[in-house]
Amino acid sequence: SNTVQKHQEIVNRPMGTSHYVGLREGISGVLYVISRCKMAEVSLTTSPQIIDAACRNLFDTCRNTSQPVEPGLFSGSYGIAIALASAIDAGLIAADAEIIECIQKCLGASTEGYNLANGAAGKGMALLCCLPFLSHAFAKEEMQTVVDTLLQQQQSDGSWLSSSGNQKPLKVSGYGYGVAGILCFMIAHYSQFHDECVRTSLIKGLTWLKRTVKRKKDNVFWYRDNKKSTIDIWLMEGISGIALCFIKAYEALGQADYKTLAEEVLWTFPRMYVSGRLSLAEGIAGLGEVYLEAHVAFGGDEWLIRANAISQQLLHTSRFLEGRRYWIVEDNSNPTADFMIGNSGILHFLLRQLKTGNTPFPLFPK
Repeated sequence: SNTVQKHQEIVNRPMGTSHYVGLREGISGVLYVISRCKMAEVSLTTSPQIIDAACRNLFDTCRNTSQPVEPGLFSGSYGIAIALASAIDAGLIAADAEIIECIQKCLGASTEGYNLANGAAGKGMALLCCLPFLSHAFAKEEMQTVVDTLLQQQQSDGSWLSSSGNQKPLKVSGYGYGVAGILCFMIAHYSQFHDECVRTSLIKGLTWLKRTVKRKKDNVFWYRDNKKSTIDIWLMEGISGIALCFIKAYEALGQADYKTLAEEVLWTFPRMYVSGRLSLAEGIAGLGEVYLEAHVAFGGDEWLIRANAISQQLLHTSRFLEGRRYWIVEDNSNPTADFMIGNSGILHFLLRQLKTGNTPFPLFPK
Protein backbone atom coordinates (compact mmCIF):
# COMPACT_ATOMS: atom_id res chain seq x y z
CA SER A 1 0.00 0.00 0.00
CA ASN A 2 1.03 3.60 -0.44
CA THR A 3 2.34 5.10 2.77
CA VAL A 4 -0.49 6.83 4.66
CA GLN A 5 0.22 10.42 5.66
CA LYS A 6 -1.41 10.74 9.07
CA HIS A 7 -1.19 14.51 9.38
CA GLN A 8 -2.36 16.81 6.62
CA GLU A 9 0.44 19.17 5.72
CA ILE A 10 1.35 21.22 2.66
CA VAL A 11 4.25 19.04 1.58
CA ASN A 12 5.12 16.84 -1.37
CA ARG A 13 3.14 13.61 -1.29
CA PRO A 14 5.31 10.69 -0.10
CA MET A 15 6.06 8.23 -2.90
CA GLY A 16 7.03 5.30 -0.70
CA THR A 17 5.10 2.16 0.13
CA SER A 18 4.47 0.58 3.52
CA HIS A 19 3.25 -2.73 4.90
CA TYR A 20 -0.27 -2.65 6.35
CA VAL A 21 -2.45 -5.49 7.62
CA GLY A 22 -5.86 -3.81 7.72
CA LEU A 23 -9.06 -4.00 5.69
CA ARG A 24 -9.02 -0.39 4.55
CA GLU A 25 -5.47 -0.59 3.27
CA GLY A 26 -3.41 -3.73 3.59
CA ILE A 27 -3.36 -7.51 3.43
CA SER A 28 -6.68 -8.21 5.16
CA GLY A 29 -8.74 -6.37 2.56
CA VAL A 30 -7.05 -8.16 -0.34
CA LEU A 31 -7.47 -11.58 1.27
CA TYR A 32 -11.13 -10.76 1.99
CA VAL A 33 -11.84 -10.01 -1.69
CA ILE A 34 -9.94 -13.10 -2.89
CA SER A 35 -12.08 -15.16 -0.49
CA ARG A 36 -15.28 -13.57 -1.77
CA CYS A 37 -14.27 -14.38 -5.35
CA LYS A 38 -13.59 -17.99 -4.42
CA MET A 39 -16.97 -18.29 -2.68
CA ALA A 40 -18.66 -16.84 -5.77
CA GLU A 41 -16.88 -19.46 -7.92
CA VAL A 42 -14.90 -16.88 -9.86
CA SER A 43 -11.60 -18.41 -10.92
CA LEU A 44 -8.42 -16.63 -9.85
CA THR A 45 -4.80 -16.93 -10.87
CA THR A 46 -3.54 -16.13 -7.38
CA SER A 47 -1.14 -18.88 -6.33
CA PRO A 48 -1.81 -20.88 -3.14
CA GLN A 49 1.66 -19.88 -1.94
CA ILE A 50 0.72 -16.19 -1.99
CA ILE A 51 -2.51 -16.86 -0.09
CA ASP A 52 -0.68 -18.99 2.47
CA ALA A 53 1.94 -16.25 2.92
CA ALA A 54 -0.78 -13.62 3.45
CA CYS A 55 -2.56 -15.74 6.04
CA ARG A 56 0.71 -16.53 7.79
CA ASN A 57 1.56 -12.83 7.88
CA LEU A 58 -1.79 -12.02 9.53
CA PHE A 59 -1.43 -14.93 11.93
CA ASP A 60 2.08 -13.85 12.96
CA THR A 61 0.91 -10.25 13.36
CA CYS A 62 -1.83 -11.37 15.74
CA ARG A 63 0.62 -13.37 17.83
CA ASN A 64 3.19 -10.58 18.07
CA THR A 65 2.81 -9.44 21.67
CA SER A 66 5.62 -6.88 21.42
CA GLN A 67 3.69 -4.84 18.81
CA PRO A 68 0.01 -5.68 19.29
CA VAL A 69 -2.43 -4.59 16.58
CA GLU A 70 -4.83 -1.84 17.61
CA PRO A 71 -8.49 -2.91 17.84
CA GLY A 72 -10.72 -1.75 14.99
CA LEU A 73 -12.59 -2.97 11.92
CA PHE A 74 -11.09 -0.89 9.12
CA SER A 75 -7.43 -0.85 10.13
CA GLY A 76 -7.18 -3.08 13.19
CA SER A 77 -7.57 -6.53 14.67
CA TYR A 78 -11.31 -6.97 13.96
CA GLY A 79 -10.60 -6.65 10.25
CA ILE A 80 -7.89 -9.30 10.48
CA ALA A 81 -10.41 -11.63 12.11
CA ILE A 82 -12.88 -11.14 9.25
CA ALA A 83 -10.18 -11.76 6.65
CA LEU A 84 -9.08 -15.03 8.27
CA ALA A 85 -12.68 -16.19 8.78
CA SER A 86 -13.47 -15.42 5.13
CA ALA A 87 -10.44 -17.43 4.00
CA ILE A 88 -11.67 -20.39 6.06
CA ASP A 89 -15.20 -19.98 4.66
CA ALA A 90 -13.82 -20.01 1.11
CA GLY A 91 -11.74 -23.11 1.73
CA LEU A 92 -8.46 -21.26 1.26
CA ILE A 93 -7.13 -22.27 4.69
CA ALA A 94 -8.07 -24.89 7.24
CA ALA A 95 -9.99 -24.04 10.40
CA ASP A 96 -7.34 -25.43 12.72
CA ALA A 97 -7.20 -24.65 16.44
CA GLU A 98 -4.41 -22.07 16.10
CA ILE A 99 -6.29 -20.03 13.50
CA ILE A 100 -9.53 -20.09 15.53
CA GLU A 101 -7.59 -19.01 18.61
CA CYS A 102 -6.05 -16.18 16.59
CA ILE A 103 -9.47 -15.01 15.36
CA GLN A 104 -10.86 -14.98 18.89
CA LYS A 105 -7.80 -13.11 20.14
CA CYS A 106 -8.32 -10.46 17.47
CA LEU A 107 -11.98 -10.09 18.43
CA GLY A 108 -11.34 -10.12 22.18
CA ALA A 109 -9.57 -6.78 22.18
CA SER A 110 -11.65 -3.99 23.72
CA THR A 111 -12.16 -0.65 22.05
CA GLU A 112 -13.28 2.83 22.90
CA GLY A 113 -15.88 4.61 20.82
CA TYR A 114 -18.97 3.27 19.12
CA ASN A 115 -18.60 3.64 15.36
CA LEU A 116 -18.08 1.05 12.64
CA ALA A 117 -14.51 2.00 11.69
CA ASN A 118 -12.82 1.49 15.04
CA GLY A 119 -15.51 1.24 17.70
CA ALA A 120 -18.05 -1.13 19.24
CA ALA A 121 -20.23 -1.36 16.11
CA GLY A 122 -17.22 -2.52 14.09
CA LYS A 123 -16.43 -5.17 16.68
CA GLY A 124 -20.06 -6.31 16.62
CA MET A 125 -20.08 -6.58 12.82
CA ALA A 126 -16.85 -8.60 12.93
CA LEU A 127 -18.34 -10.94 15.54
CA LEU A 128 -21.36 -11.53 13.29
CA CYS A 129 -19.13 -12.26 10.29
CA CYS A 130 -16.95 -14.68 12.28
CA LEU A 131 -19.77 -16.29 14.28
CA PRO A 132 -19.59 -19.79 12.70
CA PHE A 133 -15.98 -20.15 13.85
CA LEU A 134 -16.28 -18.84 17.41
CA SER A 135 -17.02 -20.72 20.60
CA HIS A 136 -20.57 -20.12 21.76
CA ALA A 137 -19.53 -18.80 25.18
CA PHE A 138 -16.97 -16.38 23.73
CA ALA A 139 -19.32 -15.04 21.04
CA LYS A 140 -22.22 -14.61 23.47
CA GLU A 141 -20.17 -12.72 26.06
CA GLU A 142 -18.43 -10.43 23.56
CA MET A 143 -21.62 -9.69 21.61
CA GLN A 144 -23.57 -8.89 24.75
CA THR A 145 -20.87 -6.43 25.81
CA VAL A 146 -21.07 -4.69 22.43
CA VAL A 147 -24.85 -4.48 22.45
CA ASP A 148 -25.02 -3.29 26.08
CA THR A 149 -22.44 -0.59 25.33
CA LEU A 150 -24.35 0.74 22.33
CA LEU A 151 -27.71 0.65 24.10
CA GLN A 152 -26.31 2.46 27.14
CA GLN A 153 -24.49 5.12 25.13
CA GLN A 154 -27.33 5.99 22.77
CA GLN A 155 -28.47 9.55 23.37
CA SER A 156 -32.06 10.41 24.21
CA ASP A 157 -32.59 11.75 20.67
CA GLY A 158 -31.44 8.45 19.11
CA SER A 159 -27.91 9.48 18.10
CA TRP A 160 -24.47 8.51 19.42
CA LEU A 161 -21.62 10.87 20.20
CA SER A 162 -18.26 10.65 18.46
CA SER A 163 -15.11 11.97 20.07
CA SER A 164 -13.08 14.47 18.07
CA GLY A 165 -9.72 14.96 19.79
CA ASN A 166 -9.93 17.58 22.49
CA GLN A 167 -13.07 19.12 21.00
CA LYS A 168 -16.61 18.65 22.21
CA PRO A 169 -18.07 15.31 21.02
CA LEU A 170 -19.99 15.46 17.73
CA LYS A 171 -23.07 13.73 16.38
CA VAL A 172 -21.74 12.30 13.13
CA SER A 173 -24.25 11.08 10.54
CA GLY A 174 -22.35 8.78 8.21
CA TYR A 175 -21.62 5.11 7.72
CA GLY A 176 -17.94 4.70 8.59
CA TYR A 177 -17.67 7.01 11.57
CA GLY A 178 -21.21 7.88 12.61
CA VAL A 179 -24.76 6.89 13.40
CA ALA A 180 -25.56 5.19 10.07
CA GLY A 181 -22.77 2.64 10.55
CA ILE A 182 -23.80 1.89 14.13
CA LEU A 183 -27.35 1.34 12.91
CA CYS A 184 -26.13 -0.99 10.15
CA PHE A 185 -24.64 -3.21 12.85
CA MET A 186 -27.87 -3.01 14.86
CA ILE A 187 -29.82 -4.02 11.73
CA ALA A 188 -27.52 -6.99 11.09
CA HIS A 189 -27.80 -8.04 14.74
CA TYR A 190 -31.59 -7.74 14.79
CA SER A 191 -31.90 -9.68 11.52
CA GLN A 192 -30.08 -12.59 13.15
CA PHE A 193 -31.24 -12.54 16.77
CA HIS A 194 -34.53 -10.54 16.77
CA ASP A 195 -33.69 -8.80 20.04
CA GLU A 196 -36.52 -6.37 20.81
CA CYS A 197 -34.25 -4.02 22.77
CA VAL A 198 -32.04 -3.73 19.71
CA ARG A 199 -35.11 -3.13 17.53
CA THR A 200 -36.28 -0.30 19.79
CA SER A 201 -32.85 1.31 19.71
CA LEU A 202 -32.66 0.84 15.95
CA ILE A 203 -35.95 2.60 15.28
CA LYS A 204 -34.92 5.42 17.63
CA GLY A 205 -31.67 5.92 15.69
CA LEU A 206 -33.41 5.80 12.30
CA THR A 207 -35.87 8.40 13.56
CA TRP A 208 -32.93 10.69 14.42
CA LEU A 209 -31.57 10.32 10.88
CA LYS A 210 -35.02 11.03 9.42
CA ARG A 211 -35.34 14.12 11.61
CA THR A 212 -31.93 15.52 10.57
CA VAL A 213 -32.30 15.04 6.79
CA LYS A 214 -32.06 18.20 4.65
CA ARG A 215 -33.85 18.97 1.40
CA LYS A 216 -32.94 21.59 -1.18
CA LYS A 217 -34.73 21.54 -4.52
CA ASP A 218 -34.35 17.95 -5.75
CA ASN A 219 -31.45 17.12 -3.44
CA VAL A 220 -31.78 15.06 -0.26
CA PHE A 221 -28.76 15.05 2.05
CA TRP A 222 -27.32 15.15 5.56
CA TYR A 223 -24.56 17.29 6.99
CA ARG A 224 -21.57 15.25 8.08
CA ASP A 225 -22.07 16.27 11.71
CA ASN A 226 -24.13 18.56 13.90
CA LYS A 227 -21.54 21.37 13.99
CA LYS A 228 -20.53 22.06 10.39
CA SER A 229 -22.64 22.40 7.25
CA THR A 230 -20.38 20.19 5.14
CA ILE A 231 -21.76 17.54 2.79
CA ASP A 232 -20.17 14.33 1.54
CA ILE A 233 -21.73 12.08 -1.11
CA TRP A 234 -19.71 8.88 -0.82
CA LEU A 235 -20.16 5.61 1.07
CA MET A 236 -17.84 6.08 4.01
CA GLU A 237 -18.83 9.53 5.27
CA GLY A 238 -21.61 10.70 2.98
CA ILE A 239 -25.18 10.33 1.83
CA SER A 240 -24.76 7.08 -0.10
CA GLY A 241 -23.69 5.36 3.14
CA ILE A 242 -26.78 6.72 4.90
CA ALA A 243 -28.93 5.52 1.98
CA LEU A 244 -27.45 2.05 2.55
CA CYS A 245 -28.58 2.23 6.19
CA PHE A 246 -32.19 2.88 5.13
CA ILE A 247 -32.05 0.14 2.48
CA LYS A 248 -30.96 -2.34 5.14
CA ALA A 249 -33.58 -1.00 7.56
CA TYR A 250 -36.30 -1.57 4.98
CA GLU A 251 -35.11 -5.14 4.44
CA ALA A 252 -35.13 -5.85 8.18
CA LEU A 253 -38.23 -3.96 9.29
CA GLY A 254 -40.32 -3.58 6.14
CA GLN A 255 -41.35 0.04 6.75
CA ALA A 256 -42.17 1.73 3.45
CA ASP A 257 -40.91 5.15 4.55
CA TYR A 258 -37.37 3.76 4.85
CA LYS A 259 -37.51 2.62 1.21
CA THR A 260 -38.91 5.98 0.14
CA LEU A 261 -36.15 7.95 1.86
CA ALA A 262 -33.38 5.68 0.53
CA GLU A 263 -34.65 6.10 -3.02
CA GLU A 264 -34.98 9.86 -2.58
CA VAL A 265 -31.31 10.00 -1.62
CA LEU A 266 -30.22 7.87 -4.57
CA TRP A 267 -32.30 9.93 -7.01
CA THR A 268 -30.11 12.88 -5.95
CA PHE A 269 -27.37 11.39 -8.16
CA PRO A 270 -27.68 11.80 -11.94
CA ARG A 271 -28.65 8.53 -13.60
CA MET A 272 -25.35 8.29 -15.48
CA TYR A 273 -23.11 9.74 -12.80
CA VAL A 274 -19.52 10.34 -13.90
CA SER A 275 -16.67 10.90 -11.45
CA GLY A 276 -12.92 10.54 -11.38
CA ARG A 277 -13.15 9.12 -7.88
CA LEU A 278 -13.23 5.34 -8.22
CA SER A 279 -12.78 3.73 -4.80
CA LEU A 280 -15.12 1.79 -2.54
CA ALA A 281 -14.81 4.23 0.36
CA GLU A 282 -14.82 7.53 -1.47
CA GLY A 283 -15.84 6.89 -5.06
CA ILE A 284 -18.17 5.31 -7.59
CA ALA A 285 -17.37 1.69 -6.66
CA GLY A 286 -18.99 2.35 -3.27
CA LEU A 287 -21.97 4.09 -4.88
CA GLY A 288 -22.31 1.13 -7.23
CA GLU A 289 -22.39 -1.24 -4.26
CA VAL A 290 -25.27 0.78 -2.77
CA TYR A 291 -27.14 0.71 -6.11
CA LEU A 292 -26.80 -3.09 -6.17
CA GLU A 293 -28.12 -3.30 -2.62
CA ALA A 294 -31.11 -1.15 -3.61
CA HIS A 295 -31.76 -3.46 -6.56
CA VAL A 296 -31.73 -6.53 -4.31
CA ALA A 297 -34.00 -4.90 -1.70
CA PHE A 298 -36.43 -3.00 -3.93
CA GLY A 299 -36.39 -4.86 -7.24
CA GLY A 300 -36.97 -3.19 -10.60
CA ASP A 301 -34.40 -2.19 -13.19
CA GLU A 302 -33.47 1.38 -12.23
CA TRP A 303 -30.77 0.68 -9.66
CA LEU A 304 -29.28 -2.16 -11.71
CA ILE A 305 -29.10 0.14 -14.76
CA ARG A 306 -27.20 2.68 -12.66
CA ALA A 307 -24.85 0.02 -11.30
CA ASN A 308 -24.20 -1.23 -14.83
CA ALA A 309 -23.34 2.31 -15.93
CA ILE A 310 -20.75 2.54 -13.15
CA SER A 311 -19.24 -0.81 -14.10
CA GLN A 312 -18.88 0.39 -17.70
CA GLN A 313 -17.24 3.59 -16.51
CA LEU A 314 -14.78 1.59 -14.44
CA LEU A 315 -13.94 -0.72 -17.33
CA HIS A 316 -13.31 2.26 -19.61
CA THR A 317 -11.08 4.04 -17.09
CA SER A 318 -8.93 0.99 -16.34
CA ARG A 319 -5.38 0.64 -17.60
CA PHE A 320 -3.39 -2.33 -18.86
CA LEU A 321 0.09 -3.61 -18.17
CA GLU A 322 1.31 -6.92 -19.59
CA GLY A 323 -2.27 -8.02 -20.21
CA ARG A 324 -3.45 -7.20 -16.67
CA ARG A 325 -6.10 -4.61 -15.86
CA TYR A 326 -5.70 -2.11 -13.03
CA TRP A 327 -6.84 1.30 -11.82
CA ILE A 328 -5.12 4.37 -10.43
CA VAL A 329 -7.45 5.23 -7.57
CA GLU A 330 -8.08 8.71 -6.14
CA ASP A 331 -4.90 10.68 -5.47
CA ASN A 332 -2.50 7.78 -5.82
CA SER A 333 0.26 7.93 -8.41
CA ASN A 334 0.55 4.14 -8.65
CA PRO A 335 -1.89 1.23 -8.36
CA THR A 336 -2.50 -0.40 -4.98
CA ALA A 337 -4.38 -3.57 -4.11
CA ASP A 338 -6.18 -1.97 -1.13
CA PHE A 339 -9.82 -2.81 -0.43
CA MET A 340 -11.37 0.50 0.53
CA ILE A 341 -9.08 2.86 -1.35
CA GLY A 342 -7.61 0.68 -4.10
CA ASN A 343 -8.15 -1.99 -6.73
CA SER A 344 -9.64 -4.73 -4.51
CA GLY A 345 -12.65 -2.57 -3.69
CA ILE A 346 -13.34 -1.95 -7.38
CA LEU A 347 -13.06 -5.68 -8.05
CA HIS A 348 -15.49 -6.43 -5.22
CA PHE A 349 -18.10 -4.15 -6.81
CA LEU A 350 -17.56 -5.77 -10.23
CA LEU A 351 -17.87 -9.20 -8.59
CA ARG A 352 -21.21 -8.27 -7.03
CA GLN A 353 -22.36 -6.73 -10.30
CA LEU A 354 -21.55 -10.05 -11.99
CA LYS A 355 -23.12 -12.15 -9.22
CA THR A 356 -25.99 -9.87 -8.14
CA GLY A 357 -27.82 -11.25 -5.12
CA ASN A 358 -25.25 -13.96 -4.34
CA THR A 359 -22.51 -11.89 -2.69
CA PRO A 360 -23.39 -9.82 0.40
CA PHE A 361 -22.57 -6.15 0.83
CA PRO A 362 -18.96 -5.63 1.98
CA LEU A 363 -18.34 -6.52 5.63
CA PHE A 364 -21.92 -7.66 6.22
CA PRO A 365 -22.52 -11.24 7.41
CA LYS A 366 -23.98 -13.74 4.97
